[in-house]
Amino acid sequence: MGDEKDDIQYRKKNNNVTFSYSCLSKTFQRGELGMSDSYLAGDLNFNYNNCPISSIELYFKGVERIELRERGRTKTDIYNDRTLTEKYLNIKFEKPVRMNSHSFIFPLPSNLSSSFNVYDKKNNVGGQIDYTLSATVHTTNRLARRDIVEIICPLKQILFNNHMTYIDVKDTYYDPQGLDPLFRYSFLIPEYLGVGEKIYIPIKIEFNTTTHNTIEIILIKISLKLETQMFFEKDNPLEDVKERCCFNKEKPTKIVDNELSQKLSLLIPHNLPTTHIGMFVNIRYKLCISLELTGTNNEFKREQSVIVANIKQPNDFSKYHSYQNQNYSEIDNNEIVNNFEESTKTNNEQGLNRSYSNSKASQNSSNKGNQS
Repeated sequence: MGDEKDDIQYRKKNNNVTFSYSCLSKTFQRGELGMSDSYLAGDLNFNYNNCPISSIELYFKGVERIELRERGRTKTDIYNDRTLTEKYLNIKFEKPVRMNSHSFIFPLPSNLSSSFNVYDKKNNVGGQIDYTLSATVHTTNRLARRDIVEIICPLKQILFNNHMTYIDVKDTYYDPQGLDPLFRYSFLIPEYLGVGEKIYIPIKIEFNTTTHNTIEIILIKISLKLETQMFFEKDNPLEDVKERCCFNKEKPTKIVDNELSQKLSLLIPHNLPTTHIGMFVNIRYKLCISLELTGTNNEFKREQSVIVANIKQPNDFSKYHSYQNQNYSEIDNNEIVNNFEESTKTNNEQGLNRSYSNSKASQNSSNKGNQS
């Protein structure tokens, strides 16, 4: 129990009220924030020495924020933020109740973005999506009628990958010194990359019979590039931040009948922020494949926009929802939770909560790849 409490980040602490995870869980999130109903589930623990509780108010808030910090200081000089969603849940009791803990469920709006925190060292600018959950507990104590506690509540938007889809990137590469075609290539690049997963990319290169003996592939490189763009004002972005997230190099396999067929691999780091297109922060990714060639002065390079996401495999789907439904039924059986009134305020202004499908459409139109 001690480790669990240490894992929960409090923005506002209270000696009388604490949060804790439900049994066998290390997160408050249930559901994948998109494909089905999602909610928060957990326990509130009380230290009131038998003082009755009359009601509990839960408040959930999501904010996209960008801030500029003066170098060498911790004070925030400039910031801008936008509320993505706000939601309230009032749990009322017919009469004050003495209790040591209370299990809660809190329905979430659909299609929320994953939490993230990115930082641009060059411009000293940080961007984030932050979710918080607070509880206000009303008691019959005349000296202190209410207590407030607030925690940071990270969320992950999860995609279920029922079948792998690929982008077939193919074209002809010409000699930069002339007009002769050197080879045709075809790369099957996964459309979605899962954080913490190893991806495989089948490639095929077909040489012309006249050029096969004049050029040679000596090394194949594959990498993932993160491009972060931040805005303090609309249509006025700061300089894009580009960094390589992961890299791998492989020697080419044997060429048979003027054709090279090979499967490249790349391990995606588990701590990457997922693709996001928002009001103040854009997070995009490009997968790059390059070939070191002999017989020409140029290095072949091809980039393709991809989407990085939290992905569950098909065999995780039934187990995930079985556990989710089990927790739903356990908490729904608590008759106290049925006595709540819910009010919701969700900001649906353009550019705030963009789904992965919007990210995909933006990426497909912004860049179809660079060829050199």
